[in-house]
Amino acid sequence: MQHKRFVKCISVLMCMVLLAAGISAYAADNPLAGDLPLDNSTTAAGEGTTASQGTTSGETTTQDTRPFEEQLSDIRTHIAEMDKLIAEAEKESKGTLEYIDLIDNRIGYLNEELTLYENEIVSLQEKIDTYQTRIDENTKEIEKVEKEVSSAEAQISQLQEQFSATYELFSARARAMYISGDFSILSLLFTSGDLATLLTRLEMVSEVATSDADLMQQIENQTDELILKQDGLAQKEAQLQQKKDQLSSDQAVLRNAQNSLTSNQSTLALKKAQLADERAMSDQLLYEYTSKTQMYTEYRNIDEEAEASVQADIEAVINGFDREVTTYDYDDVEIGGGDNGYHNVSGTNAVLNMTYPVPGHTKVSAGFPNYSDGSYHGGIDFPCATGTTVVAAQSGTVIDVKRLTDSYGYYIIIYHGKDANGRSVATLYAHNSSLLVSVGDVVSKGETIARSGSTGNSTGPHCHFEVRINGSRVNPTYYLS
Repeated sequence: MQHKRFVKCISVLMCMVLLAAGISAYAADNPLAGDLPLDNSTTAAGEGTTASQGTTSGETTTQDTRPFEEQLSDIRTHIAEMDKLIAEAEKESKGTLEYIDLIDNRIGYLNEELTLYENEIVSLQEKIDTYQTRIDENTKEIEKVEKEVSSAEAQISQLQEQFSATYELFSARARAMYISGDFSILSLLFTSGDLATLLTRLEMVSEVATSDADLMQQIENQTDELILKQDGLAQKEAQLQQKKDQLSSDQAVLRNAQNSLTSNQSTLALKKAQLADERAMSDQLLYEYTSKTQMYTEYRNIDEEAEASVQADIEAVINGFDREVTTYDYDDVEIGGGDNGYHNVSGTNAVLNMTYPVPGHTKVSAGFPNYSDGSYHGGIDFPCATGTTVVAAQSGTVIDVKRLTDSYGYYIIIYHGKDANGRSVATLYAHNSSLLVSVGDVVSKGETIARSGSTGNSTGPHCHFEVRINGSRVNPTYYLS
Protein backbone atom coordinates (compact mmCIF):
# COMPACT_ATOMS: atom_id res chain seq x y z
CA MET A 1 0.00 0.00 0.00
CA GLN A 2 2.80 2.42 0.92
CA HIS A 3 4.56 1.59 -2.33
CA LYS A 4 1.49 2.60 -4.33
CA ARG A 5 1.27 5.84 -2.40
CA PHE A 6 4.96 6.46 -3.10
CA VAL A 7 4.50 5.96 -6.85
CA LYS A 8 1.48 8.25 -6.88
CA CYS A 9 3.44 10.95 -5.06
CA ILE A 10 6.36 10.62 -7.44
CA SER A 11 3.98 11.02 -10.43
CA VAL A 12 2.33 14.08 -8.95
CA LEU A 13 5.73 15.63 -8.16
CA MET A 14 6.91 15.12 -11.74
CA CYS A 15 3.76 16.75 -13.12
CA MET A 16 4.31 19.73 -10.86
CA VAL A 17 7.90 20.12 -12.06
CA LEU A 18 6.76 19.97 -15.70
CA LEU A 19 4.10 22.61 -15.06
CA ALA A 20 6.63 24.88 -13.40
CA ALA A 21 8.97 24.52 -16.35
CA GLY A 22 6.26 25.63 -18.77
CA ILE A 23 5.30 28.76 -16.83
CA SER A 24 7.94 30.98 -18.40
CA ALA A 25 7.02 29.87 -21.93
CA TYR A 26 3.32 30.39 -21.23
CA ALA A 27 3.97 33.85 -19.86
CA ALA A 28 5.99 34.80 -22.93
CA ASP A 29 3.37 33.56 -25.42
CA ASN A 30 0.24 34.90 -23.67
CA PRO A 31 -0.11 38.72 -23.72
CA LEU A 32 -2.57 38.54 -20.85
CA ALA A 33 0.11 37.18 -18.49
CA GLY A 34 1.26 40.72 -17.75
CA ASP A 35 -0.65 44.00 -17.97
CA LEU A 36 -3.90 43.69 -19.95
CA PRO A 37 -4.30 46.58 -22.39
CA LEU A 38 -7.85 46.82 -23.81
CA ASP A 39 -8.20 46.74 -27.57
CA ASN A 40 -9.99 49.99 -28.36
CA SER A 41 -9.63 49.82 -32.15
CA THR A 42 -12.94 50.48 -33.95
CA THR A 43 -14.25 50.48 -37.49
CA ALA A 44 -16.40 53.27 -38.88
CA ALA A 45 -19.12 52.53 -41.37
CA GLY A 46 -21.34 54.93 -43.24
CA GLU A 47 -24.50 54.30 -45.17
CA GLY A 48 -25.27 56.02 -48.42
CA THR A 49 -28.89 56.98 -48.87
CA THR A 50 -30.93 58.32 -51.71
CA ALA A 51 -34.26 60.03 -51.60
CA SER A 52 -36.76 59.45 -54.34
CA GLN A 53 -38.47 62.42 -55.73
CA GLY A 54 -42.13 62.15 -56.64
CA THR A 55 -43.83 64.36 -59.18
CA THR A 56 -47.50 64.95 -59.72
CA SER A 57 -49.08 65.39 -63.09
CA GLY A 58 -52.42 66.20 -64.62
CA GLU A 59 -54.46 63.88 -66.79
CA THR A 60 -52.70 60.62 -67.70
CA THR A 61 -49.25 62.14 -68.21
CA THR A 62 -46.01 60.26 -67.84
CA GLN A 63 -44.31 60.89 -64.52
CA ASP A 64 -41.03 62.76 -64.85
CA THR A 65 -38.49 60.96 -62.68
CA ARG A 66 -35.56 63.27 -63.45
CA PRO A 67 -33.87 65.11 -60.56
CA PHE A 68 -35.55 68.28 -59.32
CA GLU A 69 -32.71 70.52 -60.54
CA GLU A 70 -32.84 69.07 -64.06
CA GLN A 71 -36.61 69.53 -64.36
CA LEU A 72 -36.37 73.04 -62.94
CA SER A 73 -33.66 73.93 -65.45
CA ASP A 74 -35.86 72.81 -68.35
CA ILE A 75 -38.86 74.78 -67.11
CA ARG A 76 -36.80 77.93 -66.61
CA THR A 77 -35.40 77.56 -70.13
CA HIS A 78 -38.97 77.56 -71.47
CA ILE A 79 -39.88 80.56 -69.31
CA ALA A 80 -36.88 82.47 -70.66
CA GLU A 81 -37.96 81.64 -74.22
CA MET A 82 -41.49 82.85 -73.49
CA ASP A 83 -40.12 86.06 -71.94
CA LYS A 84 -38.26 86.73 -75.17
CA LEU A 85 -41.35 86.12 -77.32
CA ILE A 86 -43.52 88.29 -75.05
CA ALA A 87 -40.98 91.12 -75.19
CA GLU A 88 -41.00 90.98 -78.98
CA ALA A 89 -44.81 90.78 -79.22
CA GLU A 90 -45.25 93.64 -76.76
CA LYS A 91 -43.73 96.05 -79.25
CA GLU A 92 -46.26 95.29 -82.00
CA SER A 93 -49.25 93.29 -80.81
CA LYS A 94 -49.88 93.97 -77.13
CA GLY A 95 -53.54 93.52 -76.29
CA THR A 96 -54.19 91.03 -79.07
CA LEU A 97 -55.33 87.47 -78.51
CA GLU A 98 -51.93 86.23 -79.72
CA TYR A 99 -50.21 88.32 -77.05
CA ILE A 100 -52.61 87.03 -74.37
CA ASP A 101 -51.90 83.48 -75.54
CA LEU A 102 -48.16 84.06 -75.00
CA ILE A 103 -48.87 85.35 -71.49
CA ASP A 104 -51.00 82.28 -70.78
CA ASN A 105 -48.32 79.95 -72.10
CA ARG A 106 -45.83 81.58 -69.76
CA ILE A 107 -48.33 81.14 -66.93
CA GLY A 108 -48.50 77.46 -67.83
CA TYR A 109 -44.74 77.11 -67.34
CA LEU A 110 -44.88 79.15 -64.14
CA ASN A 111 -47.57 76.80 -62.90
CA GLU A 112 -45.35 73.82 -63.75
CA GLU A 113 -42.52 75.45 -61.83
CA LEU A 114 -44.82 76.05 -58.88
CA THR A 115 -46.02 72.44 -58.95
CA LEU A 116 -42.43 71.23 -59.15
CA TYR A 117 -41.52 73.24 -56.04
CA GLU A 118 -44.59 71.93 -54.22
CA ASN A 119 -43.65 68.34 -55.08
CA GLU A 120 -40.05 68.92 -54.01
CA ILE A 121 -41.24 70.36 -50.69
CA VAL A 122 -43.40 67.29 -50.10
CA SER A 123 -40.44 65.05 -50.99
CA LEU A 124 -38.11 66.98 -48.68
CA GLN A 125 -40.61 66.84 -45.82
CA GLU A 126 -40.94 63.08 -46.26
CA LYS A 127 -37.16 62.81 -46.29
CA ILE A 128 -36.91 64.93 -43.14
CA ASP A 129 -39.53 62.81 -41.38
CA THR A 130 -37.74 59.59 -42.38
CA TYR A 131 -34.34 60.81 -41.23
CA GLN A 132 -35.70 62.29 -38.02
CA THR A 133 -37.28 58.95 -37.16
CA ARG A 134 -34.04 57.15 -38.00
CA ILE A 135 -32.02 59.62 -35.92
CA ASP A 136 -34.36 59.18 -32.95
CA GLU A 137 -34.12 55.39 -33.19
CA ASN A 138 -30.34 55.52 -33.63
CA THR A 139 -29.95 57.82 -30.63
CA LYS A 140 -31.83 55.31 -28.46
CA GLU A 141 -29.65 52.49 -29.83
CA ILE A 142 -26.49 54.46 -29.06
CA GLU A 143 -27.64 55.02 -25.47
CA LYS A 144 -28.34 51.29 -25.16
CA VAL A 145 -24.97 50.25 -26.61
CA GLU A 146 -23.12 52.81 -24.46
CA LYS A 147 -24.65 51.21 -21.37
CA GLU A 148 -23.62 47.79 -22.64
CA VAL A 149 -20.06 49.04 -23.26
CA SER A 150 -19.88 50.55 -19.77
CA SER A 151 -21.14 47.30 -18.25
CA ALA A 152 -18.61 45.27 -20.26
CA GLU A 153 -15.77 47.57 -19.21
CA ALA A 154 -16.76 47.20 -15.53
CA GLN A 155 -16.86 43.40 -15.86
CA ILE A 156 -13.48 43.34 -17.58
CA SER A 157 -12.01 45.57 -14.89
CA GLN A 158 -13.28 43.22 -12.19
CA LEU A 159 -12.01 40.14 -14.04
CA GLN A 160 -8.65 41.80 -14.54
CA GLU A 161 -8.35 42.44 -10.82
CA GLN A 162 -9.23 38.82 -10.07
CA PHE A 163 -6.77 37.62 -12.65
CA SER A 164 -4.00 39.86 -11.32
CA ALA A 165 -4.48 38.51 -7.81
CA THR A 166 -4.48 34.90 -9.00
CA TYR A 167 -1.53 35.47 -11.25
CA GLU A 168 0.45 37.17 -8.47
CA LEU A 169 -0.13 34.18 -6.18
CA PHE A 170 0.92 31.77 -8.89
CA SER A 171 4.02 33.84 -9.69
CA ALA A 172 5.01 33.83 -5.98
CA ARG A 173 4.82 30.05 -5.86
CA ALA A 174 6.77 29.74 -9.09
CA ARG A 175 9.49 32.05 -7.75
CA ALA A 176 9.74 29.93 -4.57
CA MET A 177 10.22 26.80 -6.65
CA TYR A 178 12.83 28.55 -8.75
CA ILE A 179 14.79 29.73 -5.67
CA SER A 180 14.88 26.18 -4.32
CA GLY A 181 16.13 24.88 -7.63
CA ASP A 182 18.25 22.10 -6.04
CA PHE A 183 15.10 20.33 -4.87
CA SER A 184 14.70 16.83 -6.23
CA ILE A 185 13.20 13.49 -5.33
CA LEU A 186 16.69 12.06 -4.69
CA SER A 187 17.56 14.74 -2.13
CA LEU A 188 14.20 14.06 -0.52
CA LEU A 189 15.13 10.37 -0.26
CA PHE A 190 18.61 10.96 1.10
CA THR A 191 17.49 13.46 3.72
CA SER A 192 14.64 11.31 4.96
CA GLY A 193 15.62 9.19 7.93
CA ASP A 194 13.14 6.45 7.23
CA LEU A 195 10.41 5.43 4.81
CA ALA A 196 7.65 6.93 6.92
CA THR A 197 9.32 10.34 6.80
CA LEU A 198 9.75 10.08 3.05
CA LEU A 199 6.10 9.18 2.51
CA THR A 200 4.97 12.05 4.68
CA ARG A 201 7.07 14.49 2.71
CA LEU A 202 5.84 13.11 -0.60
CA GLU A 203 2.25 13.51 0.59
CA MET A 204 2.91 17.17 1.31
CA VAL A 205 4.49 17.64 -2.13
CA SER A 206 1.45 16.02 -3.70
CA GLU A 207 -0.90 18.41 -1.95
CA VAL A 208 1.18 21.42 -3.08
CA ALA A 209 1.20 20.13 -6.67
CA THR A 210 -2.56 19.69 -6.64
CA SER A 211 -2.99 23.23 -5.31
CA ASP A 212 -0.72 24.64 -8.00
CA ALA A 213 -2.52 22.73 -10.71
CA ASP A 214 -5.86 24.18 -9.54
CA LEU A 215 -4.27 27.60 -9.51
CA MET A 216 -3.01 27.09 -13.05
CA GLN A 217 -6.46 26.00 -14.23
CA GLN A 218 -7.99 29.04 -12.56
CA ILE A 219 -5.53 31.28 -14.43
CA GLU A 220 -6.40 29.57 -17.70
CA ASN A 221 -10.14 29.95 -17.11
CA GLN A 222 -9.80 33.60 -16.16
CA THR A 223 -7.64 34.23 -19.24
CA ASP A 224 -10.28 32.70 -21.54
CA GLU A 225 -13.04 34.73 -19.90
CA LEU A 226 -11.02 37.93 -20.23
CA ILE A 227 -10.34 37.30 -23.92
CA LEU A 228 -14.05 36.59 -24.52
CA LYS A 229 -15.11 39.74 -22.71
CA GLN A 230 -12.53 41.83 -24.57
CA ASP A 231 -13.69 40.48 -27.92
CA GLY A 232 -17.29 41.28 -26.99
CA LEU A 233 -16.26 44.76 -25.87
CA ALA A 234 -14.42 45.39 -29.14
CA GLN A 235 -17.53 44.38 -31.09
CA LYS A 236 -19.73 46.63 -28.96
CA GLU A 237 -17.32 49.53 -29.41
CA ALA A 238 -17.21 48.96 -33.18
CA GLN A 239 -21.03 48.81 -33.25
CA LEU A 240 -21.20 51.99 -31.17
CA GLN A 241 -18.80 53.82 -33.48
CA GLN A 242 -20.74 52.69 -36.53
CA LYS A 243 -23.99 53.98 -35.07
CA LYS A 244 -22.36 57.27 -34.12
CA ASP A 245 -20.97 57.65 -37.65
CA GLN A 246 -24.39 56.87 -39.09
CA LEU A 247 -25.99 59.34 -36.70
CA SER A 248 -23.55 62.06 -37.73
CA SER A 249 -24.19 61.32 -41.43
CA ASP A 250 -27.98 61.33 -40.95
CA GLN A 251 -27.85 64.58 -39.02
CA ALA A 252 -25.88 66.20 -41.86
CA VAL A 253 -28.43 64.98 -44.42
CA LEU A 254 -31.26 66.19 -42.18
CA ARG A 255 -29.72 69.66 -41.84
CA ASN A 256 -29.28 69.93 -45.61
CA ALA A 257 -32.85 68.78 -46.22
CA GLN A 258 -34.19 71.26 -43.65
CA ASN A 259 -32.18 74.09 -45.22
CA SER A 260 -33.43 73.12 -48.68
CA LEU A 261 -37.00 72.92 -47.37
CA THR A 262 -36.80 76.40 -45.85
CA SER A 263 -35.28 77.81 -49.03
CA ASN A 264 -37.85 76.14 -51.29
CA GLN A 265 -40.74 77.25 -49.09
CA SER A 266 -39.55 80.86 -49.39
CA THR A 267 -39.16 80.46 -53.15
CA LEU A 268 -42.61 78.86 -53.38
CA ALA A 269 -44.21 81.81 -51.61
CA LEU A 270 -42.58 84.20 -54.09
CA LYS A 271 -43.59 82.02 -57.04
CA LYS A 272 -47.20 81.94 -55.85
CA ALA A 273 -47.27 85.72 -55.64
CA GLN A 274 -45.68 86.00 -59.08
CA LEU A 275 -48.15 83.51 -60.55
CA ALA A 276 -51.10 85.36 -59.00
CA ASP A 277 -49.88 88.62 -60.56
CA GLU A 278 -49.42 86.95 -63.96
CA ARG A 279 -52.90 85.44 -63.84
CA ALA A 280 -54.48 88.73 -62.83
CA MET A 281 -52.71 90.44 -65.74
CA SER A 282 -53.84 87.72 -68.16
CA ASP A 283 -57.43 87.93 -66.95
CA GLN A 284 -57.41 91.71 -67.28
CA LEU A 285 -55.99 91.57 -70.78
CA LEU A 286 -58.53 88.93 -71.79
CA TYR A 287 -61.37 90.97 -70.30
CA GLU A 288 -60.27 94.05 -72.21
CA TYR A 289 -59.89 92.06 -75.44
CA THR A 290 -63.29 90.31 -75.24
CA SER A 291 -64.98 93.55 -74.23
CA LYS A 292 -63.54 95.24 -77.28
CA THR A 293 -64.31 92.40 -79.70
CA GLN A 294 -67.53 91.16 -78.04
CA MET A 295 -66.06 87.64 -78.30
CA TYR A 296 -66.79 86.66 -74.73
CA THR A 297 -65.56 83.41 -73.24
CA GLU A 298 -64.18 82.09 -69.94
CA TYR A 299 -61.14 83.20 -67.97
CA ARG A 300 -58.48 80.59 -68.43
CA ASN A 301 -56.92 80.82 -64.99
CA ILE A 302 -59.12 78.65 -62.81
CA ASP A 303 -58.94 76.81 -59.51
CA GLU A 304 -58.16 73.34 -60.85
CA GLU A 305 -59.12 71.56 -57.64
CA ALA A 306 -62.49 73.30 -57.47
CA GLU A 307 -63.07 72.64 -61.17
CA ALA A 308 -62.28 68.94 -60.73
CA SER A 309 -64.90 68.80 -57.98
CA VAL A 310 -67.51 70.38 -60.27
CA GLN A 311 -66.72 67.89 -63.05
CA ALA A 312 -66.99 64.97 -60.63
CA ASP A 313 -70.44 66.17 -59.57
CA ILE A 314 -71.59 66.45 -63.19
CA GLU A 315 -70.33 62.98 -64.07
CA ALA A 316 -72.08 61.53 -61.02
CA VAL A 317 -75.38 63.16 -62.02
CA ILE A 318 -75.19 61.94 -65.63
CA ASN A 319 -74.10 58.42 -64.73
CA GLY A 320 -76.67 58.16 -61.97
CA PHE A 321 -79.57 59.31 -64.13
CA ASP A 322 -78.45 57.10 -67.02
CA ARG A 323 -78.85 54.03 -64.78
CA GLU A 324 -82.22 55.21 -63.50
CA VAL A 325 -83.83 55.67 -66.94
CA THR A 326 -82.72 52.50 -68.68
CA THR A 327 -86.40 51.44 -68.74
CA TYR A 328 -87.82 54.97 -68.99
CA ASP A 329 -90.49 55.29 -71.72
CA TYR A 330 -90.63 58.82 -73.11
CA ASP A 331 -93.81 57.90 -75.01
CA ASP A 332 -95.66 58.06 -71.69
CA VAL A 333 -94.89 61.78 -71.43
CA GLU A 334 -97.61 64.00 -72.82
CA ILE A 335 -96.56 67.58 -73.41
CA GLY A 336 -97.34 69.97 -76.24
CA GLY A 337 -98.60 68.64 -79.49
CA GLY A 338 -97.86 68.35 -83.18
CA ASP A 339 -94.50 69.53 -84.45
CA ASN A 340 -93.97 71.68 -81.38
CA GLY A 341 -94.59 68.84 -78.91
CA TYR A 342 -92.12 66.40 -77.38
CA HIS A 343 -90.64 63.78 -79.69
CA ASN A 344 -89.03 60.65 -78.31
CA VAL A 345 -85.73 60.26 -80.13
CA SER A 346 -84.01 58.02 -77.60
CA GLY A 347 -82.67 54.81 -79.09
CA THR A 348 -82.03 56.34 -82.51
CA ASN A 349 -79.30 58.51 -83.96
CA ALA A 350 -81.89 61.27 -84.22
CA VAL A 351 -80.86 62.09 -80.65
CA LEU A 352 -77.57 63.34 -82.08
CA ASN A 353 -79.29 65.81 -84.44
CA MET A 354 -79.24 68.99 -82.33
CA THR A 355 -80.15 72.61 -82.83
CA TYR A 356 -77.96 75.55 -81.83
CA PRO A 357 -78.53 76.40 -78.16
CA VAL A 358 -78.78 80.16 -78.82
CA PRO A 359 -80.99 80.62 -81.91
CA GLY A 360 -79.46 83.02 -84.42
CA HIS A 361 -76.02 82.95 -82.76
CA THR A 362 -73.61 80.61 -84.44
CA LYS A 363 -70.42 82.60 -84.09
CA VAL A 364 -67.93 80.85 -81.80
CA SER A 365 -65.57 82.76 -79.49
CA ALA A 366 -63.80 79.63 -78.14
CA GLY A 367 -63.95 76.18 -79.70
CA PHE A 368 -63.46 72.57 -78.66
CA PRO A 369 -61.17 71.12 -77.29
CA ASN A 370 -58.81 74.04 -76.59
CA TYR A 371 -58.67 77.78 -76.14
CA SER A 372 -56.36 79.65 -78.49
CA ASP A 373 -53.51 79.31 -75.96
CA GLY A 374 -53.79 75.51 -76.03
CA SER A 375 -55.44 75.04 -72.62
CA TYR A 376 -58.41 72.68 -72.42
CA HIS A 377 -61.91 73.88 -73.28
CA GLY A 378 -64.61 71.21 -72.98
CA GLY A 379 -67.26 72.89 -75.13
CA ILE A 380 -67.91 75.81 -77.47
CA ASP A 381 -68.83 79.39 -76.57
CA PHE A 382 -71.53 81.43 -78.33
CA PRO A 383 -71.25 85.19 -77.53
CA CYS A 384 -74.66 86.82 -77.07
CA ALA A 385 -76.22 89.66 -75.13
CA THR A 386 -77.37 89.08 -71.58
CA GLY A 387 -80.94 87.79 -71.52
CA THR A 388 -80.79 86.11 -74.93
CA THR A 389 -82.96 82.99 -75.22
CA VAL A 390 -81.20 79.66 -74.59
CA VAL A 391 -83.01 76.55 -75.84
CA ALA A 392 -82.72 72.78 -75.46
CA ALA A 393 -80.57 71.42 -78.26
CA GLN A 394 -82.63 68.21 -78.28
CA SER A 395 -85.63 66.76 -76.47
CA GLY A 396 -84.94 65.27 -73.07
CA THR A 397 -85.20 65.46 -69.28
CA VAL A 398 -83.61 68.14 -67.11
CA ILE A 399 -81.38 66.25 -64.68
CA ASP A 400 -79.39 69.06 -63.05
CA VAL A 401 -79.86 72.75 -62.35
CA LYS A 402 -77.09 74.54 -60.46
CA ARG A 403 -76.26 78.10 -59.45
CA LEU A 404 -72.52 78.43 -58.81
CA THR A 405 -70.55 81.58 -58.11
CA ASP A 406 -67.57 80.25 -60.12
CA SER A 407 -66.91 77.65 -62.82
CA TYR A 408 -70.09 77.19 -64.95
CA GLY A 409 -72.09 79.73 -62.95
CA TYR A 410 -75.82 79.10 -63.54
CA TYR A 411 -76.02 75.92 -65.62
CA ILE A 412 -78.44 73.23 -66.78
CA ILE A 413 -77.88 69.60 -67.84
CA ILE A 414 -80.39 67.78 -70.05
CA TYR A 415 -80.39 64.02 -70.56
CA HIS A 416 -81.56 62.99 -74.05
CA GLY A 417 -81.48 59.22 -73.80
CA LYS A 418 -79.31 56.86 -75.88
CA ASP A 419 -78.24 56.82 -79.50
CA ALA A 420 -78.52 53.83 -81.85
CA ASN A 421 -75.31 52.38 -80.35
CA GLY A 422 -76.64 52.54 -76.80
CA ARG A 423 -74.49 55.50 -75.75
CA SER A 424 -76.01 58.00 -73.32
CA VAL A 425 -76.30 61.57 -74.60
CA ALA A 426 -76.48 64.73 -72.46
CA THR A 427 -75.98 68.46 -73.03
CA LEU A 428 -74.87 71.29 -70.72
CA TYR A 429 -75.66 75.03 -70.91
CA ALA A 430 -73.58 77.38 -68.72
CA HIS A 431 -73.12 81.02 -67.55
CA ASN A 432 -76.83 81.83 -67.77
CA SER A 433 -78.33 84.84 -66.05
CA SER A 434 -81.56 82.99 -65.20
CA LEU A 435 -82.78 79.39 -65.29
CA LEU A 436 -86.35 78.64 -66.45
CA VAL A 437 -86.61 74.89 -65.83
CA SER A 438 -86.28 72.55 -62.88
CA VAL A 439 -84.88 69.07 -62.34
CA GLY A 440 -87.31 66.48 -63.68
CA ASP A 441 -88.83 68.72 -66.34
CA VAL A 442 -89.20 67.09 -69.76
CA VAL A 443 -88.38 69.54 -72.56
CA SER A 444 -88.72 69.58 -76.31
CA LYS A 445 -86.04 70.35 -78.85
CA GLY A 446 -85.87 74.15 -79.23
CA GLU A 447 -87.81 74.84 -76.02
CA THR A 448 -86.59 77.82 -73.96
CA ILE A 449 -84.76 76.70 -70.85
CA ALA A 450 -82.71 79.78 -69.76
CA ARG A 451 -81.54 83.31 -70.45
CA SER A 452 -77.92 83.89 -71.31
CA GLY A 453 -75.58 85.80 -69.05
CA SER A 454 -72.10 86.00 -67.57
CA THR A 455 -72.29 84.12 -64.28
CA GLY A 456 -69.39 82.10 -62.92
CA ASN A 457 -66.03 82.13 -64.69
CA SER A 458 -66.91 84.38 -67.61
CA THR A 459 -65.42 87.44 -69.30
CA GLY A 460 -68.84 88.56 -70.60
CA PRO A 461 -72.28 87.31 -71.70
CA HIS A 462 -72.18 84.09 -73.69
CA CYS A 463 -73.50 80.53 -73.67
CA HIS A 464 -71.02 77.75 -73.00
CA PHE A 465 -72.42 74.58 -74.60
CA GLU A 466 -71.24 70.98 -74.11
CA VAL A 467 -72.23 67.59 -75.52
CA ARG A 468 -71.39 64.58 -73.35
CA ILE A 469 -71.59 61.05 -74.76
CA ASN A 470 -71.27 58.29 -72.19
CA GLY A 471 -70.24 61.05 -69.79
CA SER A 472 -67.27 62.25 -71.86
CA ARG A 473 -67.14 65.66 -73.51
CA VAL A 474 -67.07 65.59 -77.31
CA ASN A 475 -66.95 68.22 -80.07
CA PRO A 476 -70.44 69.82 -80.17
CA THR A 477 -70.01 71.09 -83.74
CA TYR A 478 -70.39 67.51 -85.03
CA TYR A 479 -73.99 67.41 -83.77
CA LEU A 480 -75.29 70.95 -84.44
CA SER A 481 -77.34 71.79 -87.48
